Amino acid sequence: MAEPVLLSLSRSEWDSMYRLAYKGELWAADQIDALWDGYKDQPVPCFLCDHQCGWPVPNTLILPEHGDPRRVLAAPLCWECGELPQMVKFNRAIHILREMFRKEGCQYHVTFNPKRRHPR
Repeated sequence: MAEPVLLSLSRSEWDSMYRLAYKGELWAADQIDALWDGYKDQPVPCFLCDHQCGWPVPNTLILPEHGDPRRVLAAPLCWECGELPQMVKFNRAIHILREMFRKEGCQYHVTFNPKRRHPR
């Protein structure tokens, strides 16, 4: 399994950028598209299935950051995993996060409330 590539982003910045992009702001959509530009020269594995995503990275899954509710993780997804139902994607991602952040003898709890699919 290749080492996963995750980006740590400010939750408030991501939410406002996504909201603006959804409302039609082209510069905000360009910012979201440019999220993975720093990884053009290296292969980016899909967070869920470990296949290469290709360029540009087709999908991004936003997950909660461990220990800091003000931050989120951006995880790359390939086309196939991006087409999975939302509950399946989150279920697989939470299992991976539990393995990543698990401590010996302790349980790891993921708490987050996915926002509505489309912001108002």
